[in-house]
Amino acid sequence: MREIIIPVKNRPGALAEVTQALADAEVNIEEIDAESIEKKGVIIITVDRYDTALQVLNRAGFQAITEDAIVLKLANEPGALAQIARRLQEAQINIHSLRIAQRVGPRSLVTLVTDNQARAGELLAEFRISL
Repeated sequence: MREIIIPVKNRPGALAEVTQALADAEVNIEEIDAESIEKKGVIIITVDRYDTALQVLNRAGFQAITEDAIVLKLANEPGALAQIARRLQEAQINIHSLRIAQRVGPRSLVTLVTDNQARAGELLAEFRISL
């Protein structure tokens, strides 16, 4: 799963500008996460038209960054994320981002980006799903 990461200044209208640029290009946002700390913010999205979204965001003046995320299906229960984190820790793999993308009954879909995606994918193969 490819994610688009958009660093922004933490100010009124930043999210509106990003989402409007995508709407004007008829790009559908499938998932979104927006966070801010003091003067900086980040918007992380997945979309239906990835290449178009990157072009639109760059033309609008945003410095969009892309990442390939591993998608995992985990039990929706205490300790499921801890098991994943411990396995990566033992392999000395650093987690850059981890998000619960969706909860469906007894399962959760989680997106994961690490400093060693290939090795993380191997270690977590039993949880990995392909989209």
